[in-house]
Amino acid sequence: MVFHKSWSFIVLFFTLCISACTPTYTPTFTPVYTPTSTPTSIPAQNTSPIVREFNLGTIDISTPLLGDADIVSPFEGIIGLPGGKQAHPLIIILHGRHGICGNFVMEPYPCPEDMPEIRFDIGFAYLVEALAQQGYAAMAINLNAALTPAFGPGAINTRVQQLVDAHINSLQRASSDNDDTLYGVSLAGRIDFSQIGLVGHSAGGGAALSITRAYEGQEIDIDALLLVAAAANFEGEEGIFRSAGELMAYYSTPDDLPVATILPDCDGDQIQYWTQFAYEAARLNPDRSAIAASIRLMRGNHGGFNTALDDFPDARFGYDLCFDFTTDLLAPQDQQDWLSQFTTNYFDVVFHDGTSPLYDRSAPAPNELYGQDVQTALTIPFEDRLVLMYPRDYQERTQNVLGGEVDASYNGISMCLPGQVCNIPIIMPGQFGYMRMMYFGFDKVTFAIPPQFQDIREYASLHIRAVPDYLMRTNAIGESQAFGMVLRDTSGNTSQVDISPDLPSMAIPPPSESYGYDPYMLYPASIRIPLTAFESVDLSQIEAVEFQFGALLTGALLIADIEFLKPTSE
Repeated sequence: MVFHKSWSFIVLFFTLCISACTPTYTPTFTPVYTPTSTPTSIPAQNTSPIVREFNLGTIDISTPLLGDADIVSPFEGIIGLPGGKQAHPLIIILHGRHGICGNFVMEPYPCPEDMPEIRFDIGFAYLVEALAQQGYAAMAINLNAALTPAFGPGAINTRVQQLVDAHINSLQRASSDNDDTLYGVSLAGRIDFSQIGLVGHSAGGGAALSITRAYEGQEIDIDALLLVAAAANFEGEEGIFRSAGELMAYYSTPDDLPVATILPDCDGDQIQYWTQFAYEAARLNPDRSAIAASIRLMRGNHGGFNTALDDFPDARFGYDLCFDFTTDLLAPQDQQDWLSQFTTNYFDVVFHDGTSPLYDRSAPAPNELYGQDVQTALTIPFEDRLVLMYPRDYQERTQNVLGGEVDASYNGISMCLPGQVCNIPIIMPGQFGYMRMMYFGFDKVTFAIPPQFQDIREYASLHIRAVPDYLMRTNAIGESQAFGMVLRDTSGNTSQVDISPDLPSMAIPPPSESYGYDPYMLYPASIRIPLTAFESVDLSQIEAVEFQFGALLTGALLIADIEFLKPTSE
């Protein structure tokens, strides 16, 4: 199965300039990490995974911004292998840029003797173990030298890729030569290099995006990407600032690459959630043949995913739901357990045809995953979607994507195209683009379906993404929105399914007392309605989809998608 207060920034777009790297090996092996028991919520596939710290000496990496001067980087990390001798997909974990030499001290590198280096790769040892327990070969790499700002922030991606290249090369060599001296265990036949997943957290996520594009079309490439509170790595090596309109291209991923992005709701670091562009670019791609998913993890923060950051909690400034180190933040252990379960299940879906309610096109989108509250968005292969609106053109105010008429009972429709900044001040992850529907009294908005598209029996659900517009005064503060979705057939029969105001995504939170809605996020979450819920209409001749707002006097919704989805392929 293939799936895929007004803080404003200008994102830098960078060109990949990959330098060769030659490892200098001084192989040592230190089995200092002792695996803990597998979380009971993760179904164990292997009962005795091997999880070990490795140290292969040092490696010289280079950066064009320093005149290709060599940087000496440790060649070390954590490796995990399932029990047994068969080949397993390889998952590589890239940590973020944090206080390498102590809290908030990111340079110099190496650290002074009185300030020991913090190993953020070891902070993901729990994830390496969870993946190995689930049947994956997994590795977390020490990226501290590559991520050090003093070596030129614009060359982060280049430096990280050199380390990823070197580690993959060493794994291949150890696998083919049956060399058990490098990693302290024989790798012969135990890694499937045709199935490689990449997990990137924070700055490691920005690098993962770049590396994925650089590997496209190569003999060894990346087959699935997971971005966890990922940073943009704004500064490109060429030093050129990119416009907002270029962000979609910057965050684009290969057509056939499964991608998921995790947005912690209380993230105090990545407050603009730039990597949501990876999701938005995927859903707008007509050549998309893989799944893309976005998960808003409620009460999660930036550093809670890495055990090395447990003592330094962050929270989004001015966001009352999680600011000032509220006790409502997820405990780091809970956040790490959640990531373990999400990550193993994500790669099970990608590599082993696993299942999850997140990817079930026929079922309502989940509001909870692995015991934590979430909001989600899902994009499936474009050929499995019948798109009515998503929106890419101002013309969609009057004519939908299929060519049918769009009729509002009053002139209450406006558009914001993807990549535009239309709602200031408020955070809009990925500048998702939307149709704003305003309504007064018993208004409705009708999307006519041309005859050649009226037979929708091969589809499983009606999918929309919607969020109330917090900034519109027509919406009552502290209340929730409700509306009806109607299908009408050519015989005039109609069937309505009411969207419950109890959905978390339909709530309108009260603004911050000090900052209004500036630090809040507008996240259009998926709403999937199984077509079986529309009774007494003929699904072979559906002539219109309608939004009906009879339950409320006034309001305004932002609608990012309207489409029918085919069922999941067997």
